[in-house]
This record gives sequence, C-alpha cells and structure tokens, in this order.
Amino acid sequence: MKRINKYIGDPRFLEILNKFIKAGYIDPKTGDLVKPERGTHLGGLISPLLCNIVLHELDKYMADTENKFSQEKTRKINPVYKSWAYKRFSSNDSVALQRLNLLRERRDTRSYLMADQNYRSLDYIRYADDFIVLVSGSFKDAKFIQNNIKDYIKANCGLELNQNKTVISNILKDEWSFLGAKMKKNFKINPEGCVKHVSGTKVGLAKLLVNSSIDNLLGILKKSGFVRQNKLGKFIPIAYTSIVNLTHYEIVSFYNDKIKGIIICDYLDSNRQTLASIFGLIKASCALTLARKLKLKTMRKVFRKFKGNLKCPDTDIELFCPTTLKLRIDFKDSDNLPEKVLLKAWAGKRTK
Repeated sequence: MKRINKYIGDPRFLEILNKFIKAGYIDPKTGDLVKPERGTHLGGLISPLLCNIVLHELDKYMADTENKFSQEKTRKINPVYKSWAYKRFSSNDSVALQRLNLLRERRDTRSYLMADQNYRSLDYIRYADDFIVLVSGSFKDAKFIQNNIKDYIKANCGLELNQNKTVISNILKDEWSFLGAKMKKNFKINPEGCVKHVSGTKVGLAKLLVNSSIDNLLGILKKSGFVRQNKLGKFIPIAYTSIVNLTHYEIVSFYNDKIKGIIICDYLDSNRQTLASIFGLIKASCALTLARKLKLKTMRKVFRKFKGNLKCPDTDIELFCPTTLKLRIDFKDSDNLPEKVLLKAWAGKRTK
C-alpha cells in the first residue's frame, strides 16, 4: 500500500483496494471465512495487477543486473573455422573439388567458440509471479544470480522463492518447465548439433523445443470431470453431468470453448500433434454428455444420430474438430497477430 500511495492519491480507490486485500476468502470445503495474514487469495480479480505492482521492483533490478552482467555482444570466432575459410578463399579457383572439400570442412566446424570465457549474457522473462532467468555463463554465475534474486525480493518485495520450483538447469542437457510447458534443446540428430543440408551436413544450432505437457492436460481433464482412469491407468472419457440440463447448442459450445482454449495455449508448441489424443477424449466426453441428456445410452448412438461433429439440429453448430495440427499461422497477416487472436471472444453460452 505504501508503494501504491506514491503514485495514486485517490482515498476512495485506496480504501477499496485495502478492503479487497483484507477481505479474505470462503473455503469451498468448509465454508469458513479465511483471512490470511499475508498476501491475497489465489484467483482474485486484481491479484495479477497487485503482483505486477509488487514485482515491478524485481523487473527494474533484473534490467540493471542484465546490463552489468552481460559482456561482449558475440562470442569469439573459432580459429579453426577461420582457417578453413581462409584456405578456401586463397585456393585455386580452377580446382573445384578442392574448394568443395574445404567448404565441407568449414561447414563441419562451428564458426564461434562456445566456451568463450569473455562472453556472458542474461535474459529475464516474467509472466505474473513466474519468471525464468537464462544465463550464458558458468554454474557459479547462475548460483550467484539466484542468491542475489532471493535476497533482493525478500528485502524489497517481501517475497520468498518457491524452493520446489527454483532450480538451476543446464539448457543443453536438462528439461525444465515454464508456464505449464516443458522445454529442452533438440539434439535428436547428434550431440554435435549437425543438421542436414542440401549438399550434406553442417554444424547448426539446436532448436529449443517448447512441448505441451500432455500428462498435465490429462490431469486437468481428470480433475475437472471429463475423464477417469481405469485400473490399468488408461484415461477413459466420461459424461460431464453438471451441464446435462443445458441445450444441445450450449453443450457443444461449452466443449468448443475447451478445445479452442487448448489450441490458443498450446498450438505453437513443438509437439502439438500429440494434442489429437486430448481432442479425442474431449469429443468423446461431449458425445457421452449428449447421450446422458437425450437418453441415448451409448456414444455410438449419439454419433449415428448427429454424425461425427455432433451437429445441433436446431442451430447447426458443430463441435470444433481441427482437421490438421500443422502450424499454419502467418504472423505477417495482420488478422493473425497475437493481440487480435487473444481479443477474439470465445464465449459459448450465447442466446439463439
């Protein structure tokens, strides 16, 4: 509140904000009013805004740390690569085979030194209360930065790092999670990072894979009541009984929201093709929900009556089933810019 007072002087706004912070929440299991001594309740309407206000100090600190930590804009040129390039440049132009062999040798050599001791860089990315720090440097550098962040946010933000989530990972070897996605470097071709080329192979950079966590998605579907697990651990679709009293149109719209929400969150992921199994479970759950509503007993009878996309006979609305999961977003097209995609309304319970 002291920090907000520096920028906002409206007493009515400050009073409302203070009441919100102290209001607490109702425990859904016991029905009791809970008033935590510190922080705000999870899921509050203005919790993300308050989070940004508190962590703004960390943002400024990390911007200053990035400027101080980073050294050299690029790594040093590899002398072996430089030697191959010079030999090819100074070779006899009439000997095409010799120049081709020198070109192949150069392509098989990395152009810069990965272990350049004079090169250091730091990138800081934050979304709400989750943040990640990417460090090009030694393990000691990463540990030093982690300890500094821990001390700074405790002294200036009144927060503590979550020890279960705060880890130091090697980007070339380990897999780590950020915002529900699993990330790792792609070294499937070979450890040296050689990639296929029209005239053979060459040294390239391993791509960073951002993968959807299918296990997490299945866990959410199970917790939400769309699927269950049998004795073998296999996920089985079930009817979502809490919406059985809605119309056919509203049920299909409800499931469309779930499918489109997953696509928006995970469509740019490297393993998006694996989402087909998730969509299949959601589609089956929708069919079972309609079967429960219409007393059709089985999923097969529902598909036989309403076809594959569970088309509503009154409104012609269909279940949204992606025909392909290939990445076809053209960000040069103004209609597909991220801000326009996010501003689209996905509300399902519209009136006829």
